Amino acid sequence: MQNTVENENAMLVNWSYTADEWRRFQRWKNRRNNIWHYLSGIFNVRSKKIIHTISVTECEVQLDGVKTPFTGQQLVLRRICIAEANDMNVMEISYQHEQHGAGAIRFPIPRGRLKEAIALEERLRNPVIDLRDLQQ
Repeated sequence: MQNTVENENAMLVNWSYTADEWRRFQRWKNRRNNIWHYLSGIFNVRSKKIIHTISVTECEVQLDGVKTPFTGQQLVLRRICIAEANDMNVMEISYQHEQHGAGAIRFPIPRGRLKEAIALEERLRNPVIDLRDLQQ
């Protein structure tokens, strides 16, 4: 059982973004939400000084230290996809919570990391099963 927990906590990717990559992602995300979010994003200067990082394990995404689980207790992974959005690629992880309904985590794929993102997508769609757990 301990190996399964270790596998779930093992980091699959750890990406950092340039200020330009993050700004483009925020614009895309804000346009997707609504015009007020878009306008507030234009005037948000604070985010330009931060180097944003994302790490993904088999059960959660961590953005700048904030963890968002997508599988586990009361959570079911629904869909993983990579979409082209203007001049960048975005990964979307959709999940269902038993009590709170559907949710989605979206984050940009840094330039030069598309192959790594495709491998991540495959890994999350087909998690590795520890054969020792099946024997118990």
